[in-house]
Amino acid sequence: MPEGLQPFAVEFRTGPAWQADKPPQEQAHFRAHSANLKRLRDAGLLVLGARLDERGFVVIAAVDEAAARAEVDADPSVQAGVFRYQIAPLQVFYGGSLPAARRR
Repeated sequence: MPEGLQPFAVEFRTGPAWQADKPPQEQAHFRAHSANLKRLRDAGLLVLGARLDERGFVVIAAVDEAAARAEVDADPSVQAGVFRYQIAPLQVFYGGSLPAARRR
């Protein structure tokens, strides 16, 4: 993770504009959502991406929660209501692929 940034967990769920009769790849703004995740990855801000059942889960790096929210709010699928999300600081207590938080 880039120096000076902290991890934030972002869980994506379907939003009010999700069309239940269409698979994910046919949803409006789905390609733009993928492009936004690629943008975050290319910028070194996407630490991890995964699926949890029907939910999407990513870890992004940002200076603070407001900056993390701004990155997710820029996603066209979030703006269009196809996805909604929850975000929280990720407190890593056992480092593996992600570094553990420094003890105070």
